[in-house]
Amino acid sequence: MEWTDGVTLGLAVLGAGLGVFNALREIYRDKVRLRVTPVWMTQRATIIGSSSRAVMFTRKEDGVDRNPNGWIGVQVINTGFVEVTIDSVGFTPSGFLDRHRPDKFRARPIISDFVEAATFPVRLPPRTSVTIWSSARHEDLHRALKGVTRAYAETACEVVVFGRSPLLRRLVAQAEMERTDAE
Repeated sequence: MEWTDGVTLGLAVLGAGLGVFNALREIYRDKVRLRVTPVWMTQRATIIGSSSRAVMFTRKEDGVDRNPNGWIGVQVINTGFVEVTIDSVGFTPSGFLDRHRPDKFRARPIISDFVEAATFPVRLPPRTSVTIWSSARHEDLHRALKGVTRAYAETACEVVVFGRSPLLRRLVAQAEMERTDAE
């Protein structure tokens, strides 16, 4: 084998490898990728002299201790390279079968954003986020979070992404304790 045959073989292997790499990259690039996280509103303020609002929120459990009268919301982050339209956001019960049954899937949807920062459907450009706030206050959470373990976001192309957090687990546990204490 001459050196030109070796160079030709090397270039052919390099070309085939790059072709496979680019094909996988394009498949990955055009995929809808969202991160769904339940969050807790710790403060809300209106900026003087404008109609803008500032909202402080946390994903950690200790936010409930700092502001027990806050609101729960769902933050949806578009981590992909494709613009996505969000049609529905809310909370869903545990269990694989419950989440995939049409009559049980949207157990606790958030119908509209409480702070009126977003309206459905929400267009999310790549690398942006939106937080949809529930109107359920801390005292109403025992009813709103009954049997819930995950947050969800559904896109216009019917891709459903689930998310959970220690914050949501804590709020559900507190809601269950309050509900059993009330009974």
